[in-house]
Amino acid sequence: MLSLLLLLAAAPPTTLPPYRESIRCAGLAEAAAKLEPGGAAAGGAAYDAAVFWGMAASERARKDGISGERFTADQVAAAAKADAELRGPGTDALTELALCIARVSAAAKG
Repeated sequence: MLSLLLLLAAAPPTTLPPYRESIRCAGLAEAAAKLEPGGAAAGGAAYDAAVFWGMAASERARKDGISGERFTADQVAAAAKADAELRGPGTDALTELALCIARVSAAAKG
């Protein structure tokens, strides 16, 4: 994870995704990290994505003038919704999660 953060810090500035998209990916990745064997402490791909998207959503919220309280509430709600979708049948949550994780890999490569 530390290497991902260092890559992000050294990477050239990129356009942040819209808030709604960032908070959705943050929620999906957070929920998935908790479902991974060993949970979020295992530090798998979903955990790395949760860190990345949490930071992206936080920065987008700051740039959009969204309060910290609203951001926190939005992230909790997004993770709860994602958890229900990842555990339940008939949603596109796994596909969305895969796309969010792929975007983290692409961002880390530069």
